[in-house]
Amino acid sequence: MNSSAQILSLRLSPDDAHLMAQLHARLGVSKSEVVKKALRLMADQLTRAPDTNAFSAGAGLFGRYGDAQRQSAGIKQMVRQRLAAKRAAPALGE
Repeated sequence: MNSSAQILSLRLSPDDAHLMAQLHARLGVSKSEVVKKALRLMADQLTRAPDTNAFSAGAGLFGRYGDAQRQSAGIKQMVRQRLAAKRAAPALGE
């Protein structure tokens, strides 16, 4: 790897430019340092969680509230009861 500094030119949308200005002021670092920190943060996140998908994102929630079959059965039973009650109720205007 070449030890000389690399120059990066960057076009930002108005929203991104506003965000850059906010981070620059809040962190008290140069805009270049904001970009460097963001780059390092993204690289760190990728190395910690290389396989991120919908399943892995929700993995901690699966089964959290008990058996899915029991939950499904309870919901089905509730739906059946409501449908039966609706069928048994007289229609409006009768």
